[in-house]
Amino acid sequence: MARFWVSWYSPITKVIEHDEEHGDLVERAEPEFGPDVIVRGEWTSGYRMSDDASTVCALIDAPSREQVDAALADFEVRFVEPKPDDYVPGDRFPM
Repeated sequence: MARFWVSWYSPITKVIEHDEEHGDLVERAEPEFGPDVIVRGEWTSGYRMSDDASTVCALIDAPSREQVDAALADFEVRFVEPKPDDYVPGDRFPM
């Protein structure tokens, strides 16, 4: 297994509840990672202003980079960075 720090834009597919004070509760498109891929953590870190797509970051363990790329083929990928097996993201992304 290899570890990857990954980020992509995920389009909002539905507004579940509108809340002007705290922000809308939304549903977003999700990539379909295969059974061999382990998502250790996933965070919405913000929203793109032009279309409100969620900016998603994730810590992923996968047999290969190709499996990560295939799952994200329908998304606008920001980055896929290989990391050491013991890598954990900083305090902004609690595990």
